[in-house]
Amino acid sequence: MKKAFLIMLLMPLWAWAQPAADSLKVMLSSGTLQGTQRIDALNGLAYQIRVSFPDSATAYVHEALRLSQDQTYAPGICDAYVVLGLLAWLEPAPEKGIEYGLRALQTGDAAHYKKGMMEANLLLGLVYTELDNKKAEDFTQRGLTLALDLNHAEGIARACNHLGNHYRRRNDGKEAMRFYEMGLRHLANRKDVSIKNLLLTNIALYYINRDEEREKTKLYLDEALQIAMSFKNKSAEMLTRTRMGMYYMNLNDFAHAEEQFKRSEKISLALGTRSALLENYTGLIDIKTKTGHIDEARIYLKKYFNLKDSLYGLENAREIAALETRHETEKKDQTIRLLEQEKRIQQIWRNVLMGGVVFALAIALLIYRLQRSRTQKTKQLLNIQQLLNDKLKEVDKFKTGFFANISHEFRTPLTLILAPLENELKKKQPAAGKKNLVLIRRNANRLLELVNQLLDLSKLESGKMELHIRAGELKQFLVAITESFESLAQYKQIEFVRDINLDDKAYWFDQDKTEKIVTNLVANAFKYTPAGGTVTLSATLVHHQHLSLVVTDTGTGIPHEEQEHVFSAFYQTKQAASQQQGTGLGLPLVKELVKLHNGTIVLQSEPGQGTTLTATIPVSKDSFPASVVVDDRDAFSPFHIGHQTIHPDSNATTTQSILHNKDSILVIEDNTDLREFMAATLQNNNYAVLTASDGEEALQIALKYVPSLVLSDLMMPRMDGMAFTKKMKDDERTSHIPVILLTAKNETQARIEGLKTGADDYLTKPFSPDELLVRIDNLISQRKKLALKFREKILVAPTPAPEASLDDKFLDKARTIVDTNLGDYTFTVEQMAEEMNLSRTQLLRKIKALTGLSPNDFIKDIRLKRAAEMIRQKVDIITQIGYAVGFNDQSYFTKCFKKQFGVTPTEYSMITSAPKIIS
Repeated sequence: MKKAFLIMLLMPLWAWAQPAADSLKVMLSSGTLQGTQRIDALNGLAYQIRVSFPDSATAYVHEALRLSQDQTYAPGICDAYVVLGLLAWLEPAPEKGIEYGLRALQTGDAAHYKKGMMEANLLLGLVYTELDNKKAEDFTQRGLTLALDLNHAEGIARACNHLGNHYRRRNDGKEAMRFYEMGLRHLANRKDVSIKNLLLTNIALYYINRDEEREKTKLYLDEALQIAMSFKNKSAEMLTRTRMGMYYMNLNDFAHAEEQFKRSEKISLALGTRSALLENYTGLIDIKTKTGHIDEARIYLKKYFNLKDSLYGLENAREIAALETRHETEKKDQTIRLLEQEKRIQQIWRNVLMGGVVFALAIALLIYRLQRSRTQKTKQLLNIQQLLNDKLKEVDKFKTGFFANISHEFRTPLTLILAPLENELKKKQPAAGKKNLVLIRRNANRLLELVNQLLDLSKLESGKMELHIRAGELKQFLVAITESFESLAQYKQIEFVRDINLDDKAYWFDQDKTEKIVTNLVANAFKYTPAGGTVTLSATLVHHQHLSLVVTDTGTGIPHEEQEHVFSAFYQTKQAASQQQGTGLGLPLVKELVKLHNGTIVLQSEPGQGTTLTATIPVSKDSFPASVVVDDRDAFSPFHIGHQTIHPDSNATTTQSILHNKDSILVIEDNTDLREFMAATLQNNNYAVLTASDGEEALQIALKYVPSLVLSDLMMPRMDGMAFTKKMKDDERTSHIPVILLTAKNETQARIEGLKTGADDYLTKPFSPDELLVRIDNLISQRKKLALKFREKILVAPTPAPEASLDDKFLDKARTIVDTNLGDYTFTVEQMAEEMNLSRTQLLRKIKALTGLSPNDFIKDIRLKRAAEMIRQKVDIITQIGYAVGFNDQSYFTKCFKKQFGVTPTEYSMITSAPKIIS
């Protein structure tokens, strides 16, 4: 196929040279040319007709070589060897082509014949290109140097065309275009339009797949077609129209593309250059398939394979014949060797028999020693193999440790890059400079993401990554993750379809690792789906205990021969490598994470039709060992690590891991850059962060998620910091949350007004990040200490109303509700939240902040302390007391009581002598 395409490229050269060839034939037949002139004419004629009439060309060049050798005419000998090399290349016989090229080079060098040396170097470059040998570029470059020295325009253009093709195949478009344009410049004032047509079509071929260069592509193709039409050269017209068909295909202009391919097909059939039809049929098959004309596509597909078989069947037959001949030869050689070996064995046996018993014993002893030596060598080899295996394990362990260590080392300089960068972004500076800083920040964050992926892979390979399975609302979790891709879908003009068919109930899963699986699968689908395509995420429950995630795209698909490698670390498909997309870490990480869940992942892909990835992981508690299950359903909340904006009317979040066991901070700031900087600073100090741009948005977030602390700007649109703080402190659901106000105002009156609203602290801009972190840590620590005091007051009588704070009133109300339902063992947290007029999450965050206990533990604490009080006062027997405080299972009551007080209820009754309230 490659050879046929190269010959097709040479057809315009022969077509334009045909009039000159006819003229040379007339002059040679007339006998007017003699001596060296006749030799030059014979070489020139052979050169011009070498593609169309190779047999005649061979005859002419051999005559020229004979005459040149008779007359010792070195230029004629050199030119003859060049033509013989080109003919050998066309056969194809690359070895002979190299031999003739080297002879030509040696002859031209001895005679200081620079033009011959130029042609010889270009010939060798052409032949070595066919062999994919690196020497091709060196010879072509030498040919270009000689052509420039001779100012030989056609030679310069040919060399530039070859070098441009070299760099285009390497995807070095900039260097390729430099050579193509250099060739065109040297043909600007020349009539060597044959090579000019090739340069123009090659430039167009380079630009065809670049949407931003469509106008340039059309201009080059139009100029190439004009040259072909003006010189009435059908071969050039055929090639140019094929390129124009490819151009219109990229524009999805199938009508014009089909017209160009069919006109090229008609010319190819008329000229008999059937090899050019393969590319036309390929384009027509694609057009008919995309336009829904499947029957016509099949017709062209049949034509394609029939033509391919007819073009390359003979060559395959020759290769098979050669293989068979070689096989027969090797078989005969093997037979001869076997006969010779048998003859030697017979001779040995004759010698053994003649040697007698003593010689036989000697042979037996020798055989024994040889066998023993062989056994020892085998053992040694096995030991060496075992040693090598151990060394390989050590190397693999070292590699894993190295990746982990180097990834950790990368994070330190990345932090030192990102922190000052955020400070620089806050400063006023020109838009161009800020754009560059944003670019640096984006790529630094991308590098940090890659480092984190390397760390995850190294943990997985070393077996140090563990699951942390918790109960959570899986449907809400998946909706929140996938909503972050909506903006990406709009930007890339891709339809994003989500079908999350799950119940609104709790499932058991590792939130961090499930998020990484989902985001990597969806991001990978978006990466290889063009504009106008579709990415679909389907989530269903299989067999009531497995989550099936199916991600489908309508992208380019993955070739069958590459599919088995896509889950290998750092492997990239040819398309990804050519487009410089990705790093080859996403899918391997997904596979390892799915494997960690004892799940499965399956790839289905067809080139040109898209890809489907199906991951299945368990989501039931019974599917996991007890060691990885964390049963803390009361502590579940939808917080995400990382700086983000949470919209109160949706579940939109960033694609960071959902956390529940970190202190959460709500950052309110209308300046985007400052908000992101503060969020990043807090995130780096192990806080879960929510963000809002004004007080109204922040108030809804605070009521929904009840953060541990609020960091608010004073001056904001819609609702300022003072109004927000007053509403927070007046609402019993959020009155306990500490508030720090930030402002650029430094007047004493402004500070006093801020503190009067109930703010717990006040900080003036600009502020030190270290000071901010210290104040946050102090307030949260104080709140936790206060929670212990509130916990101690659980059974203390309520504070008189005039002195009670909102937090005291809230705690008294909660205690009263629990006391009212003390004997009801079916009383649940949901019932308590309903009676408190709060959501389950709000109740959890409020109780947790005030007492350090979850609602379940809060209820259990009150019941156990009431039980201890009743045992001390000897109100009833221990069994009845257990029932009275809401424990339906006496063994469970004993277990909880012992855990709380260190002794069983019976032992407690024995060591207490007088009634006393347990506080």
